[in-house]
Amino acid sequence: GVLGSSDRYTIGFQTSLPFDEIQISMGGELLGLSLDVFNVYHPVVTNFCEGAALECRTDTPISTPDFPVFINAENTGVTGLANACLLGDCIEDMDNLINENPNEGAVITPLLSSGSANISVKFGAGSYGADGSNPVFVGFDIGNASLLDVDVLSGITITTFFNGSKRQSSDADGNALVEVGTDILTSDGRRTVGFAATQEFDEVQLSISSVVGVELAATTVYQLVLRDLCPGDPMECGETANLEQDS
Repeated sequence: GVLGSSDRYTIGFQTSLPFDEIQISMGGELLGLSLDVFNVYHPVVTNFCEGAALECRTDTPISTPDFPVFINAENTGVTGLANACLLGDCIEDMDNLINENPNEGAVITPLLSSGSANISVKFGAGSYGADGSNPVFVGFDIGNASLLDVDVLSGITITTFFNGSKRQSSDADGNALVEVGTDILTSDGRRTVGFAATQEFDEVQLSISSVVGVELAATTVYQLVLRDLCPGDPMECGETANLEQDS
């Protein structure tokens, strides 16, 4: 996993084996980057415990320390051209995506005509959407002024993983990407977009690609959002009701 802002990062991996020593080694590809100094501040150890169960038909923002999540570097980064971003680093302030502040987010800078930027949130313990359970809405709260153009949704893909293997994706198997809990008339371009996952998962990845004919602005990814899509309340015979998100 990797967390960081500015030039300071926390890097590491997840292990299930006992240990009494931690070593960091630097070399190989790093030797050719003309980097003068690496500052190693201190070792970091996190004990992952399962998060709470999802509440019925209620949006649950996923953040630490309530949920055992981290940014999975293996499924985070840029695909396609190495210089696919117009400005600076392709993804900045990744740790903001999983912190407790709902108005801070990771920033994906504008992309060139080819390539895509990916950021993936993994649960260090537990999973959701197991066999026999309700479907789970899996989405990201994102902000981009270009989202006012509905064609931009075609450049967004959300993918679930379980034990490192891809399970479902919003661009396959009829899993349509939808917007929820948002007002299409707002001007800030902040939306929650996602799909209903029907298979077990322990990781969710957001991928953003450029869209032909649309000038895509920087995207702020505020938080991963999950919702247990449990059945609604039963209706009486002949009853008419308005269908709402939490009913």
